[in-house]
Amino acid sequence: VTFAPSGNFTITNNSASTIRFANSATLTAGTLITDGTGTGTVQIDNGLKGWRPLTAQSLGRLTLTGTNELDSFTVSSGTLEFRGNGSLTDSTTYLGNTLYWGQNWGTAPSITANGALVFSGSAGASSQAVRATLSGTGSFVWDRPAMFTITGNNNFTGLTTVSSGTFQVGAYSNSVASSLGRGNYVNNGLIVVNTVKIGRAHV
Repeated sequence: VTFAPSGNFTITNNSASTIRFANSATLTAGTLITDGTGTGTVQIDNGLKGWRPLTAQSLGRLTLTGTNELDSFTVSSGTLEFRGNGSLTDSTTYLGNTLYWGQNWGTAPSITANGALVFSGSAGASSQAVRATLSGTGSFVWDRPAMFTITGNNNFTGLTTVSSGTFQVGAYSNSVASSLGRGNYVNNGLIVVNTVKIGRAHV
């Protein structure tokens, strides 16, 4: 399905039920916003396309599977979950700006998590590498038997939970200094620190 709004496109769920898009969804303009007072789920299978911003501000859950082409995104409340092999795609060029979710040079998109940002999946779920500015006061959960790697300025002050797999800060093969967030950590997997900037010091 393709959304071509003149402004932003808002999906509102005020119930405990699930609104599901069984195929991929493409947004050609504006920002995709999930809103609502319900505790239900908005689920988009096979990826959200179009390189547009995303704001999740409902009290419920937005679940994405497949490979997602997202610009910077914000979780204001509720939960944004990348489920199974749900992931952010690799680098691309959009409107002359290079957006990198991988280990490359370029302008890093921002991720703001004042709600819950969750990567979940069982055996065979994919790893995820991002170069981004991660901030917010919510929660971040990595629950996959794989690796999550973040490079860039991490100002996240919320709770980071590594339920399984590996949470890696800084890529071993990348000279980009990476910041470790100032929040608390619950580690039931493995946390690896490579190139880390704490204040003006490099570790």
